[in-house]
Amino acid sequence: MSELRIGAAILLAASAFALTAACSSGSKGPPPPVKADVTDMLLPGAQQLSEITGATMMELKTLNGLADSPPTASDTRCQSLTQVAGKNAYANSGSTAVRDQVFTNMLTAMSKQQGSVTIEQAVVLFPTAEQAQAFFTAASKSWTACANKQVTVNEPKMREFNQPTQMSMSVGQVSESDHTLNAHVSSSTVVQGASVVQNCQHLLTVDNNVVIDVSACSGKMADNAPSAPPQAADAAVTIVREIVANVDAQSQ
Repeated sequence: MSELRIGAAILLAASAFALTAACSSGSKGPPPPVKADVTDMLLPGAQQLSEITGATMMELKTLNGLADSPPTASDTRCQSLTQVAGKNAYANSGSTAVRDQVFTNMLTAMSKQQGSVTIEQAVVLFPTAEQAQAFFTAASKSWTACANKQVTVNEPKMREFNQPTQMSMSVGQVSESDHTLNAHVSSSTVVQGASVVQNCQHLLTVDNNVVIDVSACSGKMADNAPSAPPQAADAAVTIVREIVANVDAQSQ
């Protein structure tokens, strides 16, 4: 009888331990918000972007804030689609920190016989994951409203070239899959009388308290210029995946 009691006691103790462990693992809360002082660790660098795009990428600009001179779109609903981390799109959103970088191969494209590739990647931090999600939900509605539309963007001084520009954008299909917005945009930009035509993929997603905003564009600087490497067409997807992995690493 005593052996039965001991066996029952051991079984009861084991069950209690298993229940406690299950409750402990099940009560694990959400990850802590990513802090502003690690934003420089979230974005891929020039070497990694060169491997992703197949082009020789060089950093053109880094902003630790929203763009000072955001473009004005002919349809204001399309602000967050036509520009990465633009002030108009993120105004009054509650965002607290931004890391925005522009990389391009335009400085070496002709000498290396490469088509033009431009990457703009940004992380926008919010105090909580719920606020980041709220921004994404609003952006989903505005991006969908801009699908299959022509949008004109005027900038007094284009950030990259410090010259007056006008950009005509043709927004194609806008989709949402795996909690990521995906828009295909073709653009024609006139800079100092020369036209630069590019095809872009613009992605927006959210991970924890971080909104990830990435645009990858490729095209030709002239009719007889070489085409961009084929992998540049899907670069935005790979870049977003890398940033999500970095955000997750900082959320541990």
